[in-house]
Amino acid sequence: MRNRHVRPARAFILMLWALLATLGLNVQIAMADPVANPCTAFGTNPVSLNPQLPSNFNSRNQTNADCTAWQQFIYANWPADPKNPGYPNSSSPSSSFGNPTTSDLTVWESYLQSTEVFNDTQANTLAKKTDEKRPLILHQVSKTGAIDLSSIGQATGEWLTDQRGNLVYYDIRLNPDEVDYIYNANPTGKNLTWAAGQSACAQGTGGFRLPSGYNNDQTCDGKPKIFGGNVGAMEIKAAWIKLPEDGSLNYRYLTAQAVLLKPGADTNATKQSNPVTVGLIGLHIIRHLPGAPQMLWTTFEQVDNTPDAGKHTVNLPSNPNRKPRPSYTLFNPDCNPEQDIYYQCKPNWTPNMAPQIPCDSGPARSPDNCIPYSAPVQVNRVTPVDSTANSVNAYAWSLLPANSVFNYYRLIDVQWPNNPSTIQAGATPPLTTGDITPSNGTRIVANTTLETFVQNKDSCMDCHKYAATASQTQTAVIAAFNTLKLAGSKAPRAMLSTGNTNSAPYASYYSFVFSSSTTK
Repeated sequence: MRNRHVRPARAFILMLWALLATLGLNVQIAMADPVANPCTAFGTNPVSLNPQLPSNFNSRNQTNADCTAWQQFIYANWPADPKNPGYPNSSSPSSSFGNPTTSDLTVWESYLQSTEVFNDTQANTLAKKTDEKRPLILHQVSKTGAIDLSSIGQATGEWLTDQRGNLVYYDIRLNPDEVDYIYNANPTGKNLTWAAGQSACAQGTGGFRLPSGYNNDQTCDGKPKIFGGNVGAMEIKAAWIKLPEDGSLNYRYLTAQAVLLKPGADTNATKQSNPVTVGLIGLHIIRHLPGAPQMLWTTFEQVDNTPDAGKHTVNLPSNPNRKPRPSYTLFNPDCNPEQDIYYQCKPNWTPNMAPQIPCDSGPARSPDNCIPYSAPVQVNRVTPVDSTANSVNAYAWSLLPANSVFNYYRLIDVQWPNNPSTIQAGATPPLTTGDITPSNGTRIVANTTLETFVQNKDSCMDCHKYAATASQTQTAVIAAFNTLKLAGSKAPRAMLSTGNTNSAPYASYYSFVFSSSTTK
């Protein structure tokens, strides 16, 4: 078993040095100092290079939250089993974790996209297909998609453009446990891809409660049932950018081949579009597991995204396997306000902090305050990564192969319920936050690629406590929106708005997937 304090190669060198010393030989051996393991306290979930999910979150402190987060990240990014999508390939060696030359899907990339689950296709059958890679088609330029959540302070659906003039695209995935729950938790009537099914589930004996795994779950009518892999519901939200065509940055990113649909394009555009290489720049992992009924809210970023606020540097631990940053992805240190006629080089800013209005570039802009999609947005991190997360980052990196792309990803922060509370059947929003920690008074948890414009306002639970089941009025709006394929941009604001978030009668267990994806 691997020593958790000293890596095997170093341990061998130390033994050899000791042997030579006993023979009276004065040997000088240069070695890098070992990285301290912060995940050793009683009750703390360890971090190791294997695809094993932590089974509980019973020790409620920031160190355990951060260690649990990194182990979940390793699991989610392990190569997927090609014959069993949604689960790790147990035969894949740790030495190949994050190898930039392989094209294997990761576990989370083999999860179904929310759009695949909430449609007329039998997604359960789709998920079980073997040796078949589904094309990645990205057309969302707003994390919130068709639903406008500005009334509760959530990211307002604005788009983000990197410093190369490329839009950031978003991708939402659901693990097998959540998909199984959506299709099979409601034994009476419609499943949870229907607004009526969600309402019926919430009113059942068991209520609307996403699975936490480990034999602790039940159907909407209160009967015990195991869903998916029995590890709890997990939602993934990912942010992608187009990478240079010469492949010069591929070694720093988890990459994928994707068809990028421009805002306003319809589905026929996929037939004429060629895939391009995209790189992952942001990742939310939201998981329901024992000890965290208000979920564990974890967020990671690629290390090149932005500097910390007020500085042109990043609060980042050293990593001998990481090559120097060529440039920032979302920040230009030489930005000239006179030349940046759209954003004036102001970080995390839109004119008058109002919703962006898209238009083509050039002198004939109409209206005159509109912004082209190609205009780079200046982004800065408002809250620097704290020392606990950085210590876990440093240790996790010390476990990785030297060429792993995950040497270029770091944990930003984790929110967790300090006083976890059970959600009862028939619950309505807002749900309890379970004393979510860290609170906004301590620091706001935000990802620069997913909450760019609200980093100084709201954390995860400020918004997700209002997540509600779909209403019939809302589904009609979203169905029409999806037909237009406008991806959160050119559709009129009145159309995107679904009214007050509290108008839906029941809570959807902190998940906005149900209100934003249901079309029937």
